[in-house]
Formats: sequence, C-alpha cells, structure tokens
Amino acid sequence: MKCLATVVLFCALTALPAFPTEQPYESGNAYLRVCSVLEKDADTIQGDNELRFIQCLAYVQGLYDGIVFEAEYATMFDKRTAARPFCVPENLETGQMARILLKFLRNNPDKAHLQTKMLFGAALKDVFACPKR
Repeated sequence: MKCLATVVLFCALTALPAFPTEQPYESGNAYLRVCSVLEKDADTIQGDNELRFIQCLAYVQGLYDGIVFEAEYATMFDKRTAARPFCVPENLETGQMARILLKFLRNNPDKAHLQTKMLFGAALKDVFACPKR
C-alpha cells in the first residue's frame, strides 16, 4: 500500500507543470520577461504560459488592491485623507492595467531595473493622473 501511494504521488507531481522560477515582482525586467504572455490571445495560451498569465494578472490585481486599500483604510479608520497616486476609471480591468505596465516598461527601458511595484504606480499615474485641485 505504501508503494502504491508513493507511485501515485510521484505521478501526480511529475504531471504538474513547472512553476516559473522568475517572478514578476523582482524587477521591471523580470515583469517584462514573465508577463509579455499577456499580449497574446488568451484563447491560445497553454501550459507554462497559462501559469504566467494567471500569475501576472494576480500580481497586478494584488498591487492595485493594496494601493486602494491603503487609501480607503486611511480615510475610514485613521480619519485622514491619503492621496491616491492615480485616478483610474471605474471599469478598468486587471488585464488592461497589466498591459499598461508592459507598455510603460517598453517606453522607459532605463527604469526597468527598478522594483515592479514602484513602476506599476508610475505607469498608472502616467496614464490616469488625478486632476489637480
């Protein structure tokens, strides 16, 4: 019985696709290498590229949620107004934000060595700057 369990576990583990070793959060350069898959037609993405596709969208959505959470938390609980670094339209989709970051990196290769989280804010601010008060 132990032998059968070991064989089943081995087969299950070898059937799983390998998770990419490079992570999109490491730098803008890493984001470009891992997340360029977002520019492909989603219906044609398979295998490792599916993992990269999901990984990149999840990373971007997490960054966005963290930024929005900080501003809302400050307003609700700290009773202070936190300036938002950008003002995105209500219907902005995660895939669009991810592609905006890709475009920003391609247009600013001199900044691609920086942390992705910092570049994300700059990319969205570049496209969706808040109106001056």
